[in-house]
Amino acid sequence: MKFVLVGPAARGGDSTLQAVRRAAEAGEIEYLGELDADGLRREYALAHVLLFPSVGEGMPRVMLEAGFAGLCPVAYDIPANKDLVRPGGGMLVPTGDLEGLAAAVAGLTADRDRITANARAFQRHVVAEFGMEAFVRRMDGIVASLRPDRAADGEGPTAAAAAPGIRPATPADLPAVVAAHSAAFPGFFLTRMGPRFLGAYYRMVLESPEGILLVAESAGAVAGFVAGIARPAAFYRAMMRRPWALGFPAMLRLVTRPRLLLDVAERVCRLGSSGHPQGHRGPSQARAKLASLAVLPSQRRLGLGRQLVAAFVAEAGLRQVAEVRLTTDAVDNQATHAFYESLGFSRSSDVLGTADRPLTEYTITTATSGTGAPPVERAA
Repeated sequence: MKFVLVGPAARGGDSTLQAVRRAAEAGEIEYLGELDADGLRREYALAHVLLFPSVGEGMPRVMLEAGFAGLCPVAYDIPANKDLVRPGGGMLVPTGDLEGLAAAVAGLTADRDRITANARAFQRHVVAEFGMEAFVRRMDGIVASLRPDRAADGEGPTAAAAAPGIRPATPADLPAVVAAHSAAFPGFFLTRMGPRFLGAYYRMVLESPEGILLVAESAGAVAGFVAGIARPAAFYRAMMRRPWALGFPAMLRLVTRPRLLLDVAERVCRLGSSGHPQGHRGPSQARAKLASLAVLPSQRRLGLGRQLVAAFVAEAGLRQVAEVRLTTDAVDNQATHAFYESLGFSRSSDVLGTADRPLTEYTITTATSGTGAPPVERAA
């Protein structure tokens, strides 16, 4: 465990500054002093745990910054922190309980999986409730509440509309995920393979250690989802070792839709020859793949698509994947291109896919918290 103290210790008085200097000279902490924005971003990226022993906050900006950066918070249970930290998304101890803080940090050190799980949950909550999309949604609600004529006409969201949140999918969400996929991608290959096949595919993503499946929930119901794979090569190798998982529902579909046989054969050949559906080899297999993004038509004015993509990229970063890639139709797809470019994705010059359906690749880097080596805990 390595402790890094950031901030102007002089604000606590001479005695505090002297104590900090003694601890730094003894090698108990690393004291960096006050940092600029770039320095703070660098330290957040290196840290895994935020130790925040403040006893009084209005809006704890440091906690929010740590949430966006993907850190696990350990703090006092002052009212401001209680509004941010939910069960399983960080640790709060009674205000002033220094031994409690020490015990909480020591417990996390002994269980790194717990650090990761709490950090992911905290980040999802902060992004969903305090990200730019949440801010815009709240402002829209305020404006709509001042203009009841617009809300009544269905031109904008109402102030009473429930704020949607992003969370990991559960098996109970799979029927809603299949329905959202079918509504968003009519006529596409996976949709034509039928609900049974789609359900089996998304269950495989959900159960795989490499899978990422997040849902957007609004008013207690699934309003959209994003699905993908942290490490595609490993995922598709595991898929090939369980051919019956998708093979059985595929066979049932082909009995009633034999014309799909050629499409199925083509995709099996691609998968078998390269270990990746798009036929990529080498470094591209080390990147996370965002495979599906869908939002129900009735929920598309809430910014859920942006929230889902941001949550997916954040989750990939927490899994130590440095880059996320996706492909989308290259032709007659300007709105989708504009959407991903507005989110910071870079458009590749390479055109992928087939002559009948050319695809464009987009990539974005993630805020990974390390290099893939065993992490060294840092408290900032």
